[in-house]
Amino acid sequence: MLRTHQQATFAAMIITCTNCQHKTDHPENRAFTEEDSKTPCAVCGHTVKSIEISIDDSLLVKEDVMIKKIDPKLPSKKKVLSTTQSGDEYHRNSGTWQERTRIIDRENNLYYEKIENKEINFSKEVSEKLTDHQGHGSAKKK
Repeated sequence: MLRTHQQATFAAMIITCTNCQHKTDHPENRAFTEEDSKTPCAVCGHTVKSIEISIDDSLLVKEDVMIKKIDPKLPSKKKVLSTTQSGDEYHRNSGTWQERTRIIDRENNLYYEKIENKEINFSKEVSEKLTDHQGHGSAKKK
């Protein structure tokens, strides 16, 4: 699964007189209006303008890959023999992205998980028998 987050920010607007090439910066927090277009150049009085707009843009791409080993001969609840998931995960409590690798291997009775969050300086690694990994996630007692 690919996740993207895009954010565009208005950077600058430069108004240039087409007659004398005098440049004027336009305030970032105000839209360019019809009245602005009629305002004469401060140097030559000409009213025809050229407008240059700069926009800064960024794109953040995150990925998450899941691989399942399945035995189609087994009943539906037992046919997934192992699941490996690796990639980026959004941590809601901290509002940050973290890298996570998780292996659930029913054939070899293995649970492995490694989480690294560089933004909040957090790291966790768990490797244990799957049968010992109880009381977490969907196995929590309610």
